[in-house]
Amino acid sequence: MNTPKVSVTIPTYNQAGFILRSIRSALDQDYPNVEVVVSDDGSSDATGQVVRDFIATSGETRVSYHRNDPNLGILRNYHQNLFYNATGDWAVNLDADDYFVDRSFLSRAMAAVTADPAVALVFADYCEINDATSARLDIRNPPHPRVMSGTEFLDRFADGQIVWNHNSIVFDRHRAMELGCYWEDGVPRNDWESFFRLVMGRKVAFLDGVVAAWVQHGANETKNADLAKYQENFPMIDGVAAHAASVGLDPAFIRSWRDRVMASTTRASMVAYIRARDYRGLVTFLRYVQGEKPGLPLRLLREPAFLARAMLAANPRLYGAVKRLTRRGASAR
Repeated sequence: MNTPKVSVTIPTYNQAGFILRSIRSALDQDYPNVEVVVSDDGSSDATGQVVRDFIATSGETRVSYHRNDPNLGILRNYHQNLFYNATGDWAVNLDADDYFVDRSFLSRAMAAVTADPAVALVFADYCEINDATSARLDIRNPPHPRVMSGTEFLDRFADGQIVWNHNSIVFDRHRAMELGCYWEDGVPRNDWESFFRLVMGRKVAFLDGVVAAWVQHGANETKNADLAKYQENFPMIDGVAAHAASVGLDPAFIRSWRDRVMASTTRASMVAYIRARDYRGLVTFLRYVQGEKPGLPLRLLREPAFLARAMLAANPRLYGAVKRLTRRGASAR
């Protein structure tokens, strides 16, 4: 039986209280050929000791621990772990405060890969877990084909039909390395930008069902986004469009994709500012968007659906209730 090695790469920084749960969930996968690769980005807490003690007492040879000195930053740590620490053919990036909730996730993903060698990425549903209350909210995709082309995946994403989190994505590590995933000096990179480039000219498989938990708590990196991070999305979208042109995708499709993704990214960023009640930051961001894409802010502000979303964002309790109701409706489908 063909069982390519899967690297579960776990980047961490000061997460001593979470990391064993993450490691154990990876080791609990029923797929037989897994390695767990921890990359500690210079933690000042007991993260390193916790992992080293676990390896020593458990005798687990599938777990390795690596430490960066000095600290590299989140994306360079992702890159370091994928390129230099991992040894697998396929990879999934599991943040140290997140964990798998489906033991069969990797075996199902590898079954999809071996059934169609053109598949370069497999994604599935995930859930959000409130660390304080343990409340779980399933984040489910609408129906998708079991396997789709990379172009269809990009098209569905631009239309808001794809929901994903990197802890529910298994991808071809060797192809990712060829494309310089996660980090390149002087070039804007992140996970979604890397995955978009990775699927072009290849296929994407979808697994129905929740496979991983994204834990919500005060220290989440992605919840502490700032203006610079929102602005970086625009050159990354342009970079994806340029790569699409270089591999021969249809120019009309590329233009349409770029416009749709820029609009959806701007909507999401605006909502984030409103939820944070950072109205000064919102104005600064909209000025930036106007410079990059003239007319886009005004067009979005005229959309009834966006205005309703913005009004909800201004009321955190109501926003959360509607979000839960919407997600439950999606799960019921």
